[in-house]
Amino acid sequence: MNIKQKPLSGVVSLKDMARYSLTGDYIFHGSPVKLEPGVDYLLPHRALCERVERLYLGCLAAGVRFALVRGWGSDQMYGSDFYVFADKKYRLVIYSGYSMGTQWHNLPVDKAAYLYAVSRKDLDTDIEVAGCAYKKLPIAARAMINQETLADAGFLFAVEKSRSTMYWWGVKNTDDVIAHNVIPLLSMVEKRNQR
Repeated sequence: MNIKQKPLSGVVSLKDMARYSLTGDYIFHGSPVKLEPGVDYLLPHRALCERVERLYLGCLAAGVRFALVRGWGSDQMYGSDFYVFADKKYRLVIYSGYSMGTQWHNLPVDKAAYLYAVSRKDLDTDIEVAGCAYKKLPIAARAMINQETLADAGFLFAVEKSRSTMYWWGVKNTDDVIAHNVIPLLSMVEKRNQR
């Protein structure tokens, strides 16, 4: 299947959404709320201290991280429970062992969050890693996110036991940076146990 020819639509696997992310044709949003592609829209909202309604969107890694923070994180204000890298070669979820427990990636699935893809054609501006939209946007596709779908999509898991995942903010999401600056600093990178 040539992913450049067939548009992303409907309910898809996280693995397929990760493949489509490489085309650059889509931008992503993560949420614990289940919406229907082709029916529902992503709507901008106003934060408590803001005057403008906005909708946060980003690359695949940003969308997955937002879904994880909103779905499982205890630090909703700063989002320090999860950080996600996702590039052509590496896919990695780093999470706080302090707030999530060291075995979060192996826990039985008890809930899900969702990753939404929006076609770049529907945006007014060019959003790269992370940015804002100020209008409602149609949903092209939805994928489920939980410990199993992440593992099926090729994500590995790393636990931060002694520092916040905020340590990784600002680190470029490229294969070279992940290989030379991220992986060597992690004490343990694990796969989910297959049950």
